Amino acid sequence: MSYMRLLLALVVAAIGSNALACGCSEIPTLSEQYQSSNIVVLANLKPIGESTFEWEVIEVIKGSKPKLLENVEQGLTSCDPQLKGGQEWLLFLKENESPVLGWCSFNRNTQYLGQGWREDLADQH
Repeated sequence: MSYMRLLLALVVAAIGSNALACGCSEIPTLSEQYQSSNIVVLANLKPIGESTFEWEVIEVIKGSKPKLLENVEQGLTSCDPQLKGGQEWLLFLKENESPVLGWCSFNRNTQYLGQGWREDLADQH
């Protein structure tokens, strides 16, 4: 009987840990994201409250300066990015779309991009 309890505990633990994990089905490369976006900008997060930030566009890499950049709030789950004032983000947008930040949003904190990401995007022009 104890063998069955152990087996059951292992199955529940395995299923439970997978259910709580953050994951995406596919993560496109920077090149793929660049090609599928109308607007690509580099933007800073500026704090305007305890957990609310606004975007400041630093550089337009593709397209024109976005008309719609709504404020962003810190998410509440472990799958949401941890936002801090001064972070630099590479935002991939469609026309009239506000950026979404999250595990599968494909907008990227430049702190986590590898060396040479600017050159990779410059090759796309």
